[in-house]
Amino acid sequence: MSRTFNRYTPFAGISTAVLFALLTTGAWASVPNNVAEMIQDGDDNTATIVQAPDPDGIRLEAYINQAGDYNYATITQNDSSAYNVATIDQSGDGNSADLSQSWYSVYNEATVNQGGDYNTAWVSQNDSSVANYATIDQSGDGNSAGVSQSWDSEYNHASVDQSGDYNNTWISQNDSSQGNTATVNQSGDENSAEVSQSYGAGYNDATVDQSGDYNIASIDQDGSLYNVAEVDQSGNSNDATVIQREESEGNYAMIDQSGDGNSATVSQDYHSFYNHATIDQSGDYNSATIEQNYDSADNYASVDQSGNDNSAEIFQSDYAQYNEATVNQSGNYNSATILQNESMDNVAHVDQSGDGNLAFVNMVGHEYDAVTVMQVGNGNVAQYNP
Repeated sequence: MSRTFNRYTPFAGISTAVLFALLTTGAWASVPNNVAEMIQDGDDNTATIVQAPDPDGIRLEAYINQAGDYNYATITQNDSSAYNVATIDQSGDGNSADLSQSWYSVYNEATVNQGGDYNTAWVSQNDSSVANYATIDQSGDGNSAGVSQSWDSEYNHASVDQSGDYNNTWISQNDSSQGNTATVNQSGDENSAEVSQSYGAGYNDATVDQSGDYNIASIDQDGSLYNVAEVDQSGNSNDATVIQREESEGNYAMIDQSGDGNSATVSQDYHSFYNHATIDQSGDYNSATIEQNYDSADNYASVDQSGNDNSAEIFQSDYAQYNEATVNQSGNYNSATILQNESMDNVAHVDQSGDGNLAFVNMVGHEYDAVTVMQVGNGNVAQYNP
């Protein structure tokens, strides 16, 4: 059974309902504040709401609620729309949601709530859009979510919360976008999250929090200014990658992993300045790599590992200046390597406590450098190449 109605102008349909609130032509002009609502109960339903901007700038509101199986919902509020609100609520299996607020739209709010299996959601707020909020909340298995806030968009906020198995998240805030915030929270197995705030974007903040098994998180803030990237993973076989490179400045990257078989990589190279990178790993078979190379300056890199079979590498080379690298390892069979070649005014510190550890520090072609290596345990080896 399918029940579909508009809040102010009721009507019913069997399986498919399409509501066009084309307010620029005078249609639906009697609807207060340009509000459209559709509710569907049943299987295999389709709901579509299209709202064109009001010439007087009246707020647009669109709501779709679907309960059943194999539903599809889409809301469009494009073309210089302002102060818009769009919400899609879906409960069931195989649902799909598509929401668009683009093309010079400002102060928009987009929300997608999905509960069930095999859901997918997409929110688009692109093309010189300002002060947008996008929220996707999914609970179930096999969910996927996508948010795009790109192309000269400013002060955007994107949030995706997934709980279940086989979830996937993708957020894009690229191309000269400013003041963006992206948050991903995943809890389950085999989740994947990717955040991109790149290509002339600035003052961005990206956070990924994953708890489960076989999670993968990637944050890309290339060619951007004053970025913050945080990845927190707790589970088994997690992988995290943060890239802040190519004329990037004032970046902060933090990866915190607790579990077994984790791997973390932070890259802040190619004319990057005033960068801060921290990797904290606690567990077994962890590996960490930080790179701050190629004419990078005023960089700080720190790796803290506690567990077994850990390995850490920090690279601050090729005319990098005023760099500081610290590696603290406590456990068994750890290895640490710091390279600060063709650089100047560098500080390297390695602290190892355990057995079978190896530390290697290379500072070739350097000036005004300071090196400290401390090892406590059995069978440790330390090598320094000035």
